[in-house]
Amino acid sequence: MRQEGFFAEVAGAPADAISVVEATGTIGADRARIARYLADGYPVLHVPDAIVDPLRPDRVAGTSTVLTDGEWVWPHALSYFVREHGVAVAEELVARARARAWSVPELSQAELEAAEQEVIRSQGWVETEFGDDPFGPLEETEQ
Repeated sequence: MRQEGFFAEVAGAPADAISVVEATGTIGADRARIARYLADGYPVLHVPDAIVDPLRPDRVAGTSTVLTDGEWVWPHALSYFVREHGVAVAEELVARARARAWSVPELSQAELEAAEQEVIRSQGWVETEFGDDPFGPLEETEQ
């Protein structure tokens, strides 16, 4: 999976990620179509946070929830940053969206699960079953 839009403000962003502030105003044509394509991606990993727009701190841009089109993954908030601030995305992603008439392709459950696993691996996260304590079992204490 290729990644796009994991700015410093996004949970799980690489240590060397730039701020979305540095990427504003760089988009070319088709801004609204690109933003819609990104918004229509399939969610593969829910991240319960809120990304505040660093350029308009009174607004929430979205979340770090990861969306996909089967080839690319990006944070939910990326569509907002494209729409509101003209943040550019990789030309290869734009070409893919354009070639598909700006419509995210249908993905099978297996494809979505594979994308989820890829994101978990690429972020260095550990998947646990519901109810598992990622910090291990609690030690018994004497009362």
